[in-house]
Amino acid sequence: MLVCPKCSRAFAAGLRRCPHDGSTLELSGEGQDPMLGTVIDGRYRVEERVGAGGMGTVYRAVQTNIGRDVAVKIVNALALQNPEMVRRFENEAHIISQLRHPNTLKLIDFGKLGDGRPYLVTEFLTGVSLETVLTRERKSPEWTLGVMRQVCDSLAEAHEKGIIHRDLKPENIFIEEVGGDAIVRVLDFGIAKLGKGSQTATGTVFGTPAYMSPEQAQGRGADARSDLYSLGTIAYKCIAGRTPFVSDEPLALLLMHVQEPPAPLSRACPPGTVSPPIEAFLMSLIAKDPAHRPESAVSVRMQIDQLLNFTPNPTRLSVSTPASVPAIGPATSEISEPVAAFAPSTSTGTFASTTPVRFLGVLLLSLALAIAAGAFFSQEPDEDTTVEAIIEDPPPIPLAAPSVEVPDADAVEEAAAPEPEPEVKVTKKKKRRRRTKSKSSSSKSSNEDGEDPPAGFVDFEVD
Repeated sequence: MLVCPKCSRAFAAGLRRCPHDGSTLELSGEGQDPMLGTVIDGRYRVEERVGAGGMGTVYRAVQTNIGRDVAVKIVNALALQNPEMVRRFENEAHIISQLRHPNTLKLIDFGKLGDGRPYLVTEFLTGVSLETVLTRERKSPEWTLGVMRQVCDSLAEAHEKGIIHRDLKPENIFIEEVGGDAIVRVLDFGIAKLGKGSQTATGTVFGTPAYMSPEQAQGRGADARSDLYSLGTIAYKCIAGRTPFVSDEPLALLLMHVQEPPAPLSRACPPGTVSPPIEAFLMSLIAKDPAHRPESAVSVRMQIDQLLNFTPNPTRLSVSTPASVPAIGPATSEISEPVAAFAPSTSTGTFASTTPVRFLGVLLLSLALAIAAGAFFSQEPDEDTTVEAIIEDPPPIPLAAPSVEVPDADAVEEAAAPEPEPEVKVTKKKKRRRRTKSKSSSSKSSNEDGEDPPAGFVDFEVD
């Protein structure tokens, strides 16, 4: 038991400072901890006791050669009698040594005391545990997602290495302020604990009942999705002020995790506290069946990024949920005003495909008439001059059509290809008052009456 020297309030082990006035807590009782003032391995001078658990005790010490504060965790004498506990303690040191992410507690050293008790040395964190934060107030969904985001970063590295935390809970999530930023640290990797209150006695079932996944409660193997279930229960508590299931009996809690559906988050907190997308996301984390939960901490992190960046906001554009992220409900937010650049085309293509064809026909017709007119007016109005224009292979000219079938790409390219310019041949003939012999059968039939064509008559011969 720890006591605040200023306000005389008593606190369970696990806190370092009084949450009311910030004073450093002191041990109560008659005896003095024999470890205080000792120097471990000639390098770490023990200054104060800051917490205790079922397996060992945590102290604040000073690394004498550089003068920095460190945390020293020492296995207690009772746990030393159990080889399995000792093995798990050593396993914790081995696990932490493999993790390098900034959101994970860093291992500094590992060794054994003269009496054989193992110890490990880690960073000494200055801040508060998430549990302490939640004893003061409920937190907003956005704040909660921000904490979860950093926890997921820590879990992602561990899961990639095949390491499952198995005991994720508010006491094992530490928040400290560094350079004005709140930095989240995940503690106690690889330690299995069972119990209630701050004293976490170790048992055969891995985890803490209030935050354990159904598969852990049934004694089945835990995987990455088990840690995500625990993370979901923590988030539920942050927003609602309580865990999904509440009971004073550990066994009753285990049965609830296995059998009872959790109350929707929106019903466990004041109306309007949580939006439907955030609620759907958090409830997916605490699904009974692991197959119905997100598959990895990475996918959870991605979904959190979507929720934090694109929470319902009338000024934002709609955003689709990435395929690798499980759908959690409506994937878009409303758009306050239309944005033409992002509007998909709804045209069927009929107008777009007929317009080039019609334009091409009109263009060719205009070209033919311009050539004929130019040839005609380029000559002086003299009766001695006869103009004969020959246009070879004029293409059919579609002037208009009520509807045109949509051609394929090759047809459009062929239609758009430029047609060869008509060849114009101009010849001058001597002025003779005689009947003009036409090369066209249609011209012959029109002049059988023997009348001379008027001066300047244009005869078109089409091959």
